[in-house]
Amino acid sequence: MTPRNDKFARKCPPKHLDQGWFSQFTKISSFQIYEYFEGEYHFREKQRKLFSEGKIENPVLDYPLLNKKHLDAKEAAHKSLLNTILSDERNLLIRRAYQKKIEEKLAEIQILKASRAKDWSRFISGCKKIYGYPSLKAQGHTAAWLQREFRKAKKGKGLEISKRGIAKLELLIEKWLGKIPKHYRIVKLPTKSLFGKTLKNLQRELQVILKPALARKPPYNAKNICEIFNKAVSLAGISGWEAVVVKSSSISIGTDPSTKKIRIPHKKYLYSSDLRALIVHEIGTHVRRQFNGKKSAFSLLSLGLDRYEESEEGLATLKEQLVRDSFDDFSGFPGFLAVCLALGCDGEKRNFRQVYEEINSIFFLLKLIGGENSAIAKTEAAREAWERSVRTFRGTDCSTPGICFTKDIIYREGNMKLWNFLLKTEINISEFDAGKYDPLNSEHIKLLNSLGIIKSYKTNAEIEKRKTYYKCR
Repeated sequence: MTPRNDKFARKCPPKHLDQGWFSQFTKISSFQIYEYFEGEYHFREKQRKLFSEGKIENPVLDYPLLNKKHLDAKEAAHKSLLNTILSDERNLLIRRAYQKKIEEKLAEIQILKASRAKDWSRFISGCKKIYGYPSLKAQGHTAAWLQREFRKAKKGKGLEISKRGIAKLELLIEKWLGKIPKHYRIVKLPTKSLFGKTLKNLQRELQVILKPALARKPPYNAKNICEIFNKAVSLAGISGWEAVVVKSSSISIGTDPSTKKIRIPHKKYLYSSDLRALIVHEIGTHVRRQFNGKKSAFSLLSLGLDRYEESEEGLATLKEQLVRDSFDDFSGFPGFLAVCLALGCDGEKRNFRQVYEEINSIFFLLKLIGGENSAIAKTEAAREAWERSVRTFRGTDCSTPGICFTKDIIYREGNMKLWNFLLKTEINISEFDAGKYDPLNSEHIKLLNSLGIIKSYKTNAEIEKRKTYYKCR
């Protein structure tokens, strides 16, 4: 066989530059931290009933998957692989990428071990290390928006909530805003021009995967959702992935890259707008990025580079916004609010019950402002407040104020940052689907550009500067 000359080899790198490392990494790292916080369905239902009847102050969430031997073995395997890669991998960029990713997975394992040991100081410290802390910009925007809604409600007529109840919520928001400098409270939403340009860039792809949602009338139960998702996967040209219905105490649809399954909780129920949004969120973002990453020259892109999740969720929620009936605000409000209240961003740290009571009142009021019937609004607000509180306090004992699982802040933070990035950058958003990386992370861009997977891009300010330079010459 005639060997390729060096010039050709440089232009055509091996199909998978990290194939040896990726196969080892996949065996030990194909997990999401929240999977370990799943509980037994009947146990959690019993806790929900006791909580709603006021028979217990806070629920007890079970974590049957938090096994000490398993976690110790995971930790040892990651450390061993990291040492081998640092010693044997010659490509500095690939070595650095795997080092940062494995260190992140080790930090996740520490959170799981802290949860099992009920070491809440280590638990919350680990969460902040991976997911950060709610930014003042996102806090200011959220609190100022709520304040405007509460003032609107106070002036309105016919709302079945007392002025005293609204005043109590207003006081909470005033205390919160008192902790935030004024210049953080004004955040501009995407312009119509930017929204239209972004939609145009993705229009063709979105139309294809949304076709199955138009063929059946709403509402949709778990079985309907599963059938529609599988048709959308097929139309997207994505092989190997499958949607399945699973019995779960959670109501959130999730993707599992290791088994290539889209998991639909058996109690899931959707209407048209939410169905379309979840198709582009799960299939159009999470599944597509995994699929494209696996096809690329750098296999790690299929599981994700370090700290990719904020931008991934920001992109997924941005695509949701493009297919919804209207754009009112950045995504991720409920989860962001619940975490901020739990952490005590307003000055008062809260436990499960305290967060539940606050967001139940807020959700109820917002539904009334939106025109919902009082009885329906009350039932829906209570259900959503329970589900949101469980998500916020998963992994914890639910009783210690200020201790929560902070992941849900990344949906709002990521959505805000990505829209702001698009405002400043001349790029077709479809380029972000090359794999699971953070387009806002300069180290990720440098790595993928060096490997020939993506092109580097310039901000609008850099483009204008360049235009001015050539004009002056």
